[in-house]
Formats: sequence, C-alpha cells, structure tokens
Amino acid sequence: MWENQNPETPAESEVAPKPTYEELEALYATAVLDKEQHDRTMSYYRTRMVDFEYKIEKADEWITEEADGLSERQVEELCEILGINLEVTKTVTLSVDIEVEVTAKRGYDFSDISEYDFDISVESSSSDFEIESVSSDINSVDYN
Repeated sequence: MWENQNPETPAESEVAPKPTYEELEALYATAVLDKEQHDRTMSYYRTRMVDFEYKIEKADEWITEEADGLSERQVEELCEILGINLEVTKTVTLSVDIEVEVTAKRGYDFSDISEYDFDISVESSSSDFEIESVSSDINSVDYN
C-alpha cells in the first residue's frame, strides 16, 4: 500500500434479501398465469394456422379445377398471392402393347429373349408439359 492510500475495506455483500413466502407465492401465481396465457395464445394461433392452411388447400384445388375458365394471368396472380406452385405434377399411366421385330442369326434360340433384353423410353411430343420421370415395366415377352 502507498503512503497516502486509504486502507481498503472489504466489499459489503451485495446479495439481495431472500423473498418472503408471500412474495414467492405471488411470483409463482404470476408465472402460472403467464404460462396459461401463453398456452391459450399458442392454441389460438395453431387453430388459425390449420384453418389458414385448409383454406389455401381448398383455393389450390379450386384453381386447379377452374383453370380452364381463368386466364393464364389470373391463374399466375392467384398462385402468387396464395404462395402456391404455378405448376402441378400428376402421375399418368400409359397402357401400351408394343410389337418388336427382332432379327438374329439363324439358329438363335428366340425363347432366350426376356424382358431384360429391352429398354423402353418415353418422350413428350407436347410443348405444354415436361416429363419429370419415367418408370416402365415389361410384364411379359411373347415370341412366335
């Protein structure tokens, strides 16, 4: 310590006094009421959100069903306003019978031909839609 320095006194404890039982009880009651209010608010907003999602889904269905009666601009604007996709994807099932003429060297055993010897591809000839994916299955191969 320096000559002109006052001796330090230990710091007084800055501990808050303990709350009384009544104060704790009041704090607990306030916390319970706050939690109940929070739960009611969350329940309200969950209900509103489900209702909103249902309405958007119904509007989406309506736009899809009525798209032929609406202009392209109207459909685009409705989709933008509601935040739904302008494009929809549907699965289309094609039933096809295909005849293939196969030429092989004499003596080839055509009974060895199986569905695994063929690949089938599908292309769109329409500019109105794009093919996203294709899966095909050859159920049987008949040879004569």
